[in-house]
Amino acid sequence: MKATLTHVIQRKELAEYLQCLRVEVAKQILESKPVNFDEVSLRVGYTDAGTFRQLFKRKTGLTPRDYHIRFARPSSPDNDGDNT
Repeated sequence: MKATLTHVIQRKELAEYLQCLRVEVAKQILESKPVNFDEVSLRVGYTDAGTFRQLFKRKTGLTPRDYHIRFARPSSPDNDGDNT
């Protein structure tokens, strides 16, 4: 069965959507805590961290490490009950 141009476009759009979604989830993870990027890649569905690292840089303009450094939320200080 031949794929029509519409089917090819729809598949390409779906793949692009999934890539963007995976990058957005990875960004949220990288913003929230220090984590190994290989683990992030696996959590968003990529078994090859190198491939996902390239995609991440292409979509964000930053390496995962640089993204984390720039956008990581500061961790809240431990509250030991002393409110002074």
